Amino acid sequence: MINDSITINGKIGSGLRFISGTEPFAMGHYPGNALFPGVLSIELIIEVCEQLVRQLNGQIKSWATHIESIRFLEAVRPGDVLHIEVEINESRKNGYMLNGTIINNRDLVVVKGLFGMSPEEVKTL
Repeated sequence: MINDSITINGKIGSGLRFISGTEPFAMGHYPGNALFPGVLSIELIIEVCEQLVRQLNGQIKSWATHIESIRFLEAVRPGDVLHIEVEINESRKNGYMLNGTIINNRDLVVVKGLFGMSPEEVKTL
């Protein structure tokens, strides 16, 4: 779902997503007044979280384990450009807690939350 490549810089990951309005959600999520669904905003944050955790651990996969809090602060509409940023907040025994934020092209925070991620060890036979 990320339009641009995900960039990793230390404990921070970021990506961009342009909301064109031609996506399938625009036709059915409030026709005539299209909104980008909140669950897809969460998916954008998790996508960047997964990439960051995989790169830190050299793993092929990582998993979202839970969301401790999520706040939807502004509506996301066609034409918006979303900047997704995640940062490791805490390392835990079996994973990480990451702060995730989406800011639109008007510099408004549209979504923010705290996400739990766990790397998966790759096992070979």
